[in-house]
Amino acid sequence: MTLNMLSKGRAVLGVGAGDSAVRTAGLSPARLPQIRERMEFIRALLDGREVDALRPPEELDKKTWGRVDKVRLLGTEQWGRVPLQLAVMGLNSAEATGEFCDGVIVDGHMGGNAAGVRATVAAVQAGAKKAGRTVKDFRFIAAIDAAID
Repeated sequence: MTLNMLSKGRAVLGVGAGDSAVRTAGLSPARLPQIRERMEFIRALLDGREVDALRPPEELDKKTWGRVDKVRLLGTEQWGRVPLQLAVMGLNSAEATGEFCDGVIVDGHMGGNAAGVRATVAAVQAGAKKAGRTVKDFRFIAAIDAAID
């Protein structure tokens, strides 16, 4: 929200599963159910709603003094809505973006050819339809890697 304030309402939040970043650290990227949960959490925060704080499963039943149970992001009313975009590497995650995101960042192996682009757009549209949304203002971004030697 601070970036949105500083940029006078032009901020966009792009999020990914961490595929390339976490694999180099020997970890696994987030799975779609966890991404969905976190994206819904982020969307609610960016919309200014009060939400339950996220907790690791082992902490759900602990009674801790001073623990914050609800969180809310301040400034959303003043600085406007921040569009949320998800980087995807498969059609299932592309469909999920249609449900709860404002845009999709498409990996080059999906969007690097006409068939991949069509399949990705169809998946996003299916997700939007499932959620009662339209992709009229949805943003499609191609992340195509290139190397010049």
